[in-house]
Amino acid sequence: MKRSFGGAEKAIQGVTKSLGLPLSGEAIAEPLEELESFVLKGISGVVSEPTARLTYLAKPDGDLALSWKVETNMGRSWLHSYVDAFTGSEVYGTVDWVSDASYKVL
Repeated sequence: MKRSFGGAEKAIQGVTKSLGLPLSGEAIAEPLEELESFVLKGISGVVSEPTARLTYLAKPDGDLALSWKVETNMGRSWLHSYVDAFTGSEVYGTVDWVSDASYKVL
């Protein structure tokens, strides 16, 4: 059975281009234990290898979009981006889990 959606490699390319991330290299997707989950090897500019998991995202209009959830840890930013699984170029949304804060320890 042929897949009608793009691969995880296309998703990381879409995230890199759309968000202007300072990443380079050609991604090679290697499967993880979970179904439709991959580690993306061959990418530089990251702290750890990005991962991509096929998922559904609820869009603001209530429709569901088949998406790749791409996790990218770049040290100063740890991104979860949701990319259209068919085009690989439309980024539906991104969350950066790193926030800047300073603390005074007493």
